Amino acid sequence: PTGWQRAPAPGDRAREADVLVDGEQGRLYDVLRGTHHTVLLFTGLDDRALPAMELCRIAEQIERSYPGLVMARVITAERFADHPAVLGDPTRSAHRQYGIKSACAYVIRPDAHIGYRGRPVDADRLMADLAARLPNPSPAPTGRGEADTAARRTARPST
Repeated sequence: PTGWQRAPAPGDRAREADVLVDGEQGRLYDVLRGTHHTVLLFTGLDDRALPAMELCRIAEQIERSYPGLVMARVITAERFADHPAVLGDPTRSAHRQYGIKSACAYVIRPDAHIGYRGRPVDADRLMADLAARLPNPSPAPTGRGEADTAARRTARPST
């Protein structure tokens, strides 16, 4: 057994759940709505559960790497939620809907379908998945990029 028995798999539609957003009752689908990919980092509920703040650091790294393209959220059943990336799961609705006991990560595509799931949370594997599905948001400036070439073409004075 893989331990994913009741969990949605890549290609499945993301599941709805009750969560706390900024301390207020909300719905997970409201968080997913938009043109961005959403990374959901679940702390887990078992004895190997990860601290929410550890996952918040990964969420920050992801959002810094893909500004405007990826929103990362940490789903935790812990009582405190003093970080903008944290979604509270006091009733464990989200953990139940995603069949989660141990810490894991999901990437939800803009069409609200699952693109990736991984357990345990592995920041390197997660970043590799995002790199494969998203454009590099900040390529090193070489002066020879397509955008630079297009800008030079349009900026040429007419004769």
